[in-house]
Amino acid sequence: MTESCSVEALLAQSYAPAPKVRVGILLVGGALSDAEGLHATDAALIAAGHTSLRRRASLQPRAGEAELRVADVIDFLAWYGHEYALVAFRAWPAACGDAPALTDAAQRAGCRIIWEIGPTDAVPAAGSDVLVRRLPA
Repeated sequence: MTESCSVEALLAQSYAPAPKVRVGILLVGGALSDAEGLHATDAALIAAGHTSLRRRASLQPRAGEAELRVADVIDFLAWYGHEYALVAFRAWPAACGDAPALTDAAQRAGCRIIWEIGPTDAVPAAGSDVLVRRLPA
């Protein structure tokens, strides 16, 4: 059975910050980066008493590069993952086949995980706390 819900409802159910340190939401590979996703992310942070300016992060590629490196995402999670309650991933071309490594890195950091997939994307083989299939606007 498939249940449809808004991204805001999804985040209200899955974002569970741990006071003081583990409060951020990390967006990787363009996950939840459309207007609805950003609004929902900001609403979840505000509901928990935080601001998106301080607690919503989106990883960017290195200067001069077009895509994130998987190794950079894994390193970031190893160093700073303890600051994030939730990591949302969307696969990007350079990460093809690396969903298990990304999921493992987020799990090791203690983060809850959302994998956002498109209408025709395959379900990642790696586990996640939430899998959301987003239809184009």
